[in-house]
Amino acid sequence: MNPRGVFATVAASPTGSTAGTLAEEGRPAQAGAYAIAVRETWRPAEIATGAPSGAHREIIRYATLAPSSLNTQPWKFRLRSRELLIHPDFTRRLLLADPDDARLFIALGCAAENASIAARAFGLNGTVAYHPSGLGGLRVELSAAAHIEPSAVFHAIPRRHSGHGLYDGRMPSEREVDLLARSAADLGVHIVLVSTRFQIERIAELACAAYATQRADSALLEERKKWIRFSEREALRRRDGLFARCEGRPALPQWLGEGLFALSSGRYAHCARYAQQVRSSGGFAAFFGGRSDPRSWAAVGRACERFLLQATALNLRAAMVVEPLEVRAVRLELGALLHSRYQLPDALIRFGYGPPGTRSLRRPHEEVTI
Repeated sequence: MNPRGVFATVAASPTGSTAGTLAEEGRPAQAGAYAIAVRETWRPAEIATGAPSGAHREIIRYATLAPSSLNTQPWKFRLRSRELLIHPDFTRRLLLADPDDARLFIALGCAAENASIAARAFGLNGTVAYHPSGLGGLRVELSAAAHIEPSAVFHAIPRRHSGHGLYDGRMPSEREVDLLARSAADLGVHIVLVSTRFQIERIAELACAAYATQRADSALLEERKKWIRFSEREALRRRDGLFARCEGRPALPQWLGEGLFALSSGRYAHCARYAQQVRSSGGFAAFFGGRSDPRSWAAVGRACERFLLQATALNLRAAMVVEPLEVRAVRLELGALLHSRYQLPDALIRFGYGPPGTRSLRRPHEEVTI
């Protein structure tokens, strides 16, 4: 049977999982185990009056709900009496897809923004600053604040997830677009919103060109494969990376998924599906930090997370699109298309209306704190 046939057979099953000889590791998966883990990972925090004893732990948990490329979760948290330090974990870097670590520091910025919003909801200061000394990273102030601020974006944190599937092509209303545009106005990050069908189509073309270029690179594919959890069992064991269902793939035994990945990723069906998803977007937002350094990338990450949370609060789907930024020639064309005063965009988000997708997991508190 050819690889495409295997995927088609599995996708046709009612549960989206395999059976018989294709059962994960030869045994049936635990019924509902992944769904239970998702509910625990993304459960809303309980806020009592004042800061509860578990506030710091919840702030770190909310920080880990931030997005990162391939869900690598490239962060470590160090808690002190009045501050939370968020350090880069360079053992989780993407050496080929992200050689300058821009995506890594953008992820740290997203995590810091979540921590800041959560801290304010627990009656703490939440001010974020870049922290270059020692291991580097960001600092979130946890001193007592005058007011408790459980904002709409705080409640959006456990609801947000990356919507990589099909949207319905509708553009949000002017009021919603205005709220999105103003979501990160004080961070010094330039945001360009794209709403015309011509521009959306052109961005889709560039994204697809980058996607095809990357799928032709066997080393990049190998790096990506390391972060895909093809089976539910592997996703539950590792609690990082992308579970196959998050990308619309069927769950397979890990050994089989890895074996078929390179054979199937470059096929026309996968490229066509990616193109369809990108073209279904209601709009795009491009983020320009203005400099190529960790401080600027972290600011871009904070702006992206504010945008994503505002979109979630408005019941929109949104997700980062990284492929056009990881191929330099395509990134240059994208910058020229957007006519920004800065040459190269640092982040790109698609947004619109669509159904919920499969959520990814996060590593437990003990694995991310130092």
